[in-house]
Amino acid sequence: MEYIIKYTGDILSLGYPTELLDAQFAIMELEARAAGRLLEYQQVSSYEPARHLSCLMADRSLEAACIPPVQRKNGLGLTGQGVLIGFVDSGLDLNHPEFLGEDGNTRVVALWDMTAEGTPPPGFLHGAAYTGEEIAAGLVSPAGQSGHGTAVAAIAAGRSGAAPGASIAAVKLSSARTTDIMRAVKYLLDQAEERGMPCVINLSYAVSYTLLSRR
Repeated sequence: MEYIIKYTGDILSLGYPTELLDAQFAIMELEARAAGRLLEYQQVSSYEPARHLSCLMADRSLEAACIPPVQRKNGLGLTGQGVLIGFVDSGLDLNHPEFLGEDGNTRVVALWDMTAEGTPPPGFLHGAAYTGEEIAAGLVSPAGQSGHGTAVAAIAAGRSGAAPGASIAAVKLSSARTTDIMRAVKYLLDQAEERGMPCVINLSYAVSYTLLSRR
């Protein structure tokens, strides 16, 4: 059996098959009954058995975040219904089943593709804005409308996500410039105000910089 060992000194002198990871950690192979004696060696500070990990934990992730009790009818019964969730990211795969409602129609009510040529939203100069009707009619090219933005939106507002009843609006950025992000936030707030809906905006971006100011 494999164990992760935190050690000091000469761990190889213990005589077990050992792979050194760095000056503090190693992987050691030994039988479980021998592992119980590891702390008798002064070189061993601590140890733990190897564990099996999984990338398929969607249901457990929702449970860990306490989402199901919020969604259940015998709980709070909250699914995001009546709320607009906006995503400023790389766009959406508009054909993805995660973004369909119970009636089979899309829940994406607005999209601004800053990388496309077309009619921009009112008050803006670039990109192409699409209404929910145009999206439902399949008038938006799916090319490039997937990736990180699709994953983020599915987690927050997908049918198997945190708010499966929410309406969705998205902005596909042409860059990660702060000015484009400010434009995107304004657009999403306009969409929410137009519909009389509360709005939550997801921004999966960050930056570290120094603000220049006059002293």
